[in-house]
Amino acid sequence: MTRLLSTSGCDNVVLIDTQAVLDAKPREQLPWESLFEGCTLLLVCRQIQTEFDAKKNDRPLGRRARELNKLVDSFIVTQVPSILCLT
Repeated sequence: MTRLLSTSGCDNVVLIDTQAVLDAKPREQLPWESLFEGCTLLLVCRQIQTEFDAKKNDRPLGRRARELNKLVDSFIVTQVPSILCLT
């Protein structure tokens, strides 16, 4: 049986793309508060996580890919979403 993710406490639900994370500004420098008002749930699908995994040893993108993998892994272990930024 698959458990559904509750999004009732979120004002926005965003599915992130690999390019947005690896080619844009670092996650903590993105203007989240000007893009989305209120609580935003950022979803990372399995295919995107696989793409990050493939980039973790890449010289220019590796650090960023490893950071995002660490963030996603913490959710998988704890089942508690990670806070990206506080507005």
